[in-house]
Amino acid sequence: MLNIQSFMKSNPVKNLSFHPAFASNRPTSAGTDVPFEELFDEIDAGLDQAIGVERVHKLLDRIASDVAPDFLPFLKLGCEKAVIRFFKEKRLRSLRGTETDHSSEIKAKADLIDKNGTLSMSVPQTIMQELTGMLNSDIEDLRIKSKEKPDFVLTKNIHAPAPNKLMQSFCGENHVLEILSCLYGIEFERIGFSLHFSYPGETWYGLFDDLEIPPPRTAQMHYDMEYAIPKAMLYLNDVGLEQGPFGYCAESNDCQITGFRLCLSKEVISSLNDFVQALGKLDSGQPLFRSSLARKVFSSLPAPMQLTAMPGDFAIDGTSISDTLLDSERFVTGAAGSFTLFTGSHLLHRGGLVKNGERQVLQFCFWPKDESHYKPSVTLPPRKGRFFSNEDFSRKLVNISPQRDVIALDIGGAVEMQPHWLRLPKVAKTYVFEPHSESFLALLERQKIDPTYAYNHYLMIALGGENGDRTLYKANEPTGSSLLPPHPHGINNYPESEYLYPMEQETIEVQTLASALEPFNLSHVDAIKLDTQGTELEILKGLGPDLSKDLLLLEMEVPVIENYVGNPTNLPQVIEYAEKLGLDLFDMRCNRFPGNAIRKGVDFAPASLDAEWGLPSMGERLNEVDAVFFKDPRKLIDENESPQKLKRLISLLAIYYFFPEAVFAADYAHAKGLLPEDEKISILDTLRELHSMARQQTRIYEKHLKERNGLNWGQYMHTPSPST
Repeated sequence: MLNIQSFMKSNPVKNLSFHPAFASNRPTSAGTDVPFEELFDEIDAGLDQAIGVERVHKLLDRIASDVAPDFLPFLKLGCEKAVIRFFKEKRLRSLRGTETDHSSEIKAKADLIDKNGTLSMSVPQTIMQELTGMLNSDIEDLRIKSKEKPDFVLTKNIHAPAPNKLMQSFCGENHVLEILSCLYGIEFERIGFSLHFSYPGETWYGLFDDLEIPPPRTAQMHYDMEYAIPKAMLYLNDVGLEQGPFGYCAESNDCQITGFRLCLSKEVISSLNDFVQALGKLDSGQPLFRSSLARKVFSSLPAPMQLTAMPGDFAIDGTSISDTLLDSERFVTGAAGSFTLFTGSHLLHRGGLVKNGERQVLQFCFWPKDESHYKPSVTLPPRKGRFFSNEDFSRKLVNISPQRDVIALDIGGAVEMQPHWLRLPKVAKTYVFEPHSESFLALLERQKIDPTYAYNHYLMIALGGENGDRTLYKANEPTGSSLLPPHPHGINNYPESEYLYPMEQETIEVQTLASALEPFNLSHVDAIKLDTQGTELEILKGLGPDLSKDLLLLEMEVPVIENYVGNPTNLPQVIEYAEKLGLDLFDMRCNRFPGNAIRKGVDFAPASLDAEWGLPSMGERLNEVDAVFFKDPRKLIDENESPQKLKRLISLLAIYYFFPEAVFAADYAHAKGLLPEDEKISILDTLRELHSMARQQTRIYEKHLKERNGLNWGQYMHTPSPST
């Protein structure tokens, strides 16, 4: 019988020299490793959650010099999440089997899953014929992609109502959600479906292909991430041993992993994946350990942390570990309609590798009614009544740009994306650069709980005009950090300011924008937003001529007064360079500061004038402007650019509320033969709807200004910086 707990605490990942991919592993230090092992055992035994987090952080601080320095914040966060995950799973496991209000048949099936980890059913052939007829076009799409993308897992979410209704009905008739509710002791409510296509030529599972190390016979044996999201596999075609059937390792209850180390193995790998992708060293969707950086960083960890939730990928053929895993594996073969329900979080399992033919599988995921059981942040209920929503705006924008081919770069993404850029997600792929590690992690964690940020690609890369080392002046607030030293007479140099100081200096590697984007093989860049505290222009010049030539939008923070020594980004030079790129100045959105009065303290002027800062009567000086440049749509149309590029420009004009310009673009493009009549009408209809949505933000304010004949004067005066 396989003892998984022992397996996870020993080979093949504790001593990475055991595996040829990690031949350069650091020597194991018992003095370093023992405290970690002892702490992990204490957490398993019931150590307080907060104390567990505090102690693991202290141990990591002690070995900080041995771990890749930039990775340490990622690792600390991963360990903290592992402790939280462990206690959450412990609480959920205490509920297991406590739901007693079920029939004896439901209880028996729940007990069977609890004992074996799986439960088999069969979908009637009449339903299967109907289902496969609905999914044939999706299967064919994936079959075509298999010839183009052998290095990617081929999946497709199924949102169409007809197959969803059919499978919901099957699950209802067979009491699947009731069985899971009985098993887990919590109520299950929702089901989701995705189509998986597997074939002999796929290569995505080759973790060490760059080292020419072939996948082992145990490849892809893994544990799923979430405890409370069980799954099911429905075969859409006949699957025998040659078609890579679903397999799982039979374990007795006392051998199942329920401890902290399994939670840690999942979070460490997740943190490592985040880190490597943050530096642009791994293409999205590619195996983590195909990255030499990932192997190097993983090897630097203390041995007790060199864990993986994918142990089968590290078992070398012919070893006792490999033989034990293979001997314990049970295969689920069967005809189309075979349905296997399983609990993947604590059951070692895999979809086998196809040798002949293909495997078509509809994967089911089941979610509890209470989102807190599987989400770190619960979805807020929708607001009632009329209100403005960036998500709704973005969804409507798809009518103009359905291909989601807008490429946008947000450079200096600390804290929050510009409000108007939150209207981009449904039509754009946005690459966000933020070199400050703590700020970067905050962005990454928000992305994991907020679908608004789902399509952002975050990169923890510092940018400059040339590749090389530079000094980073790390301000007390991340938004004040810069590659330039602060000016001694800048606006933040007053006694009560905590924006810049205390300040640290460190040497960091910087890349040009062209160099940082090279791994992504972008054919064009449409939009750039720059806010990097004085280095904006040198970064923009680093984009290079190939990607600069297609720019449609540039928004750049430009200082009016000198806050950083050298002040290399200034308005005349920015305007001159933008004109060389074929961009015209459309707007300047202002950021102000109180002026010299602030140097006498934040209360000086208000106390003297009995008024608050920020009122229209309390005039403030310009600090900086967000200069907004666009490709003039008339020029783009006269140059006979593609309709797709024009639609991207119209979409970008709309998110900045340049609706009159967008309407002109559609009308002028039709007059010049670039857009047919029906497309022009569709775009104009969408722009009217978008404008109506935009006015929901400002109707009362517009009415107030109109009554006072102040629309133009007040257009940006009273909105927070950056004004929208």
